[in-house]
Amino acid sequence: MNKKIWLVAGISGMLFGNLSTDAHAAFKIKDVSANTPAFVINSEPKFIYLRDQGFSVSIGTSYDMVNYGNNYYINYNSQWYRSSHYDGPWTLIANKKLPVQIRRYRLDDIRMFRDIEYRNSNYRHVEYERRDERQGRFEEPRRDERNRGLHDQQNRDAENRRVQEQQNRDAENRRTQEQQNRDAENRRVQEQQNRDAENRRAQEQQPKNVQTKGMFGSLNRIAQQKQAQEQQQRDAQQKQAQEQQQRDAQQKKAQEQQQKDAQQKKVQEQQQKDAQQKQAQEQQQRDAQQKKAQEQQPKDPRNKDGKKGDFKSNDATPGGPQNNSWKKN
Repeated sequence: MNKKIWLVAGISGMLFGNLSTDAHAAFKIKDVSANTPAFVINSEPKFIYLRDQGFSVSIGTSYDMVNYGNNYYINYNSQWYRSSHYDGPWTLIANKKLPVQIRRYRLDDIRMFRDIEYRNSNYRHVEYERRDERQGRFEEPRRDERNRGLHDQQNRDAENRRVQEQQNRDAENRRTQEQQNRDAENRRVQEQQNRDAENRRAQEQQPKNVQTKGMFGSLNRIAQQKQAQEQQQRDAQQKQAQEQQQRDAQQKKAQEQQQKDAQQKKVQEQQQKDAQQKQAQEQQQRDAQQKKAQEQQPKDPRNKDGKKGDFKSNDATPGGPQNNSWKKN
């Protein structure tokens, strides 16, 4: 019995010992330098949890990726890198910065624990699949029948729901239409009541209107008379104002005329003074000329008898030095 168990385990190890290589294409190095490798991870890797060690390790990847807590760790070229997400960015860390749960194991031990757990989980998975397959061969027809019946029932239920919803909508529409009709009838009744009330108020208002009209007529006549008196007063005031304006204008014209007359009188007086002064100056000039003429004439010679005589000279110039003669008048 034990030999059979070990044989099965050995065959399982041979079948499932090699990890899946389907996910290798999702991991590659884009640009690797001495300190900062750029890991390109196109899809989230699968992890297998190591219960005894307390952390998870990736399977089917080209990297040794460990998940512990909220961080991811990759070992590349014997160096550890840390990131808060599976696709980076990655930061180089020292070995002493690794969590204790990871640091206590060598990388080869971690890989060994991963392979053992992976083979065990695959063996259990294969056994579960075989058992499910055997049960499925018997359960599949019954499950299909149940699914068809369930599907038909669901279709019938959906159709019943649609019919019920349509009936509900029709009933709601009928209620809405009836309510609209009632509202319209109520509006017509209300409008008729309003018209009747308005007619009653109009009939009651007619006698009051007659009395009010007479009272308003008297008030209007009084108001018109008062307006006529006020208009007459305004007209009289305007007439007085116009007469006053005319008087003021006449007085202003008279004052302006007096000013003009006074100015003209002053001008005439000035002209007379100027004429008198001019006449006096001319008279003074004439007197001065006569006096000058008199001074220029020689004194009249007198004869022995004391009478004046005419002075005649042969020379053209009076008082010439030669041939002077005197002639008695």
